[in-house]
Order: sequence, then structure tokens, then C-alpha cells
Amino acid sequence: MKAVRNLAKGLSTVILSNTEASSAVDHWITQNTALEEFEKEYAWMRPFFVEVAQYNLNTSNFGLRLRVGGGALLSTIDLITDMYMTTQFFNTEGEEGYGRVNAWLIGVTLLLQILVAFAQNSKKLSLFVQETIAILIGFKPALDAYKVGWAQRGRITRPSIP
Repeated sequence: MKAVRNLAKGLSTVILSNTEASSAVDHWITQNTALEEFEKEYAWMRPFFVEVAQYNLNTSNFGLRLRVGGGALLSTIDLITDMYMTTQFFNTEGEEGYGRVNAWLIGVTLLLQILVAFAQNSKKLSLFVQETIAILIGFKPALDAYKVGWAQRGRITRPSIP
């Protein structure tokens, strides 16, 4: 019974790290040789678990939250390290040119994000200002992650169970 629980936990863990049910089940089966043997004997096994995984993906947004939250965290850390390295370049004699290049690249990236925010929110000036402030303080990835993973909670389409 413990082995069955471990297999089930393995599937749920793999589902969290995948966006497609079939690739999650493929990964899960290749991790467990017993499942490969089971699949050879019972042809219905893979489609059954793909359906289970798809249902799990459709009804749970934990994996979505994990992915968008992790991406937002990495993006924010990347901006912080870029700014840190830029200041280090400016503070190191002979490396100021690298600091200027980094500062320009950060500035151009921020400008492009502001232009996209304007294109998306040109009819709602207050929303554009909020988005611009979030971009300039480096909080935009976290704001987007919140919108995708948490604010959409009630809007997730739940499949009907026959």
C-alpha cells in the first residue's frame, strides 16, 4: 500500500512541474519501471492517467501559482542582480563602460515594458499609471503573477464530471 501511495505522490509532484498532462504522465512512467511493465500489460493505463492528470491540471491552480510565482521571483532577483552589477561596474575603476551599457540595457528594457503597458492600457490612464509605477520599482512580475495565479481564482473553468 505504501508503494501505491508513493506512486500517487510521484504523479502529483510531476503534474506540478508540467503544463501538459501527457508529458507529466510520460515523465512519471519513465521514472517508475513498474509502471512501464504495467503499461505493456494494460493498454488503458496511459490514457486513464492522462485523463486524471488533465483533470488535476484543470481543477487545481497550485501548479500554475508555483510556476508564475517562481518566474516572478526569478525575474525580480534578476533585476536586483543587474542593478547590483551595474553599481559594481560604476564603482570599479576602468569598468565604468560596462556599467553604462548595463544601465542603458536596463533602461531600454524598462522603457519597452512601459510602452507595452501603454498599449495594453491606453484607454485606462489610472491603470497605466499603476502599471508604470510597478514597472519602475521592479514589482511588475509579482503584480502579473498575482493577476494570473491568485486574482483569477473564481474564473478557472472546472470540468464537469459525468
